[in-house]
Amino acid sequence: MCVCVCVYFVQFDQHAELRRQLVDTGDARIVFVCADDYFLGSGCDTETLSREGTLYGKNWLGKSLMKLRQKLQQQVLLCQH
Repeated sequence: MCVCVCVYFVQFDQHAELRRQLVDTGDARIVFVCADDYFLGSGCDTETLSREGTLYGKNWLGKSLMKLRQKLQQQVLLCQH
C-alpha cells in the first residue's frame, strides 16, 4: 500500500482543491464501491454494502486514500503550530 500512498500523495500535493476535499472528509470511512473489483474496491455494489455493511473486497484504494488523508491532516496540524 505504501507505493499507492506515495503516488496519490504526489497527485494530491499538486492539486490543492483535491487535497482540501480529502482532508475535509474528516475521519469518514472511504470505500471504492466496485462490485467487480475485489482488490482496489469493495467487491460489492452500493445496495449490498448499505444493506450488509460488509466489504467483500480489500478496498485498497479506499485504504490508501484514508492513509494519505491521515498524513495530510498531520501536515495541517504541523503548519498550525
